[in-house]
Amino acid sequence: MATRLYLPSSGTAPIVDLALAGAWNTTGDLIRLPMYPTPSGTALTTRTLTWANTSSAAWVWWQFQSPPIAKPVTLTGQSQFVIGKCAETTTNGDTVLMFQDWLSSSTGDNKGLLYSMYVGGTEYALMASAGTRYRGPMTTNRLSAVAGDRIILEVGVYGTTPAVENIQMRIGDPVGTADFAFTEDLTTDLLPFLEISTDIDFGEVYYDFSYISSTSGGTTANVLPVQSASSVALTVAAGQIIPIKSRIKSSPATVVGLLP
Repeated sequence: MATRLYLPSSGTAPIVDLALAGAWNTTGDLIRLPMYPTPSGTALTTRTLTWANTSSAAWVWWQFQSPPIAKPVTLTGQSQFVIGKCAETTTNGDTVLMFQDWLSSSTGDNKGLLYSMYVGGTEYALMASAGTRYRGPMTTNRLSAVAGDRIILEVGVYGTTPAVENIQMRIGDPVGTADFAFTEDLTTDLLPFLEISTDIDFGEVYYDFSYISSTSGGTTANVLPVQSASSVALTVAAGQIIPIKSRIKSSPATVVGLLP
């Protein structure tokens, strides 16, 4: 069964300083957000920006980060991506979709591209006809994911000498709204998403720890997720103790409370 990952319009990215993997040369408007295998309930929201770089520009708007993968899986097959309300002010906007999806380790290392950077397709419609842009099916590079890894999607636009004018795209994942079909120029208000043909389990991830304690707070230790060779940075608050072989689920930045 394929895995779909939805694009919320708000939220906190799990790795707030994750580096970009795509060949972007305009990055000042980047927003990092989570993405989820089921809609999280954020409103569909149009983002409108103005081209600032009027030379050939690869302009990143968002970096979406999945929850941690729960168990080892080989990513293969195909990927597809669709996003709505893509538009430009005039045909001088010269704007097309650009995106990159890749596999990150639990600590943010790039483990490989799921698909080579995509640039192209149909130029964005004018504002009155804002519609979907779609790419797929694309052959997914074969990658081995372990517990704690994440799927990363970077989305933006490309322009060859674009005019200084407004460009827009729309994201969000309200519950109960249907997904877009895999086609272009749909003007309906539905859900954008990335689909990977591999069935990926984003269930609870458990981490095993060595003994960690702190009296002053701010102590940082590296720990290993179960079934993974990648360490996770963990900050321990003042007075907290984590005994040997304790186990905590998910991928927290801070441990809260005393573990048994």
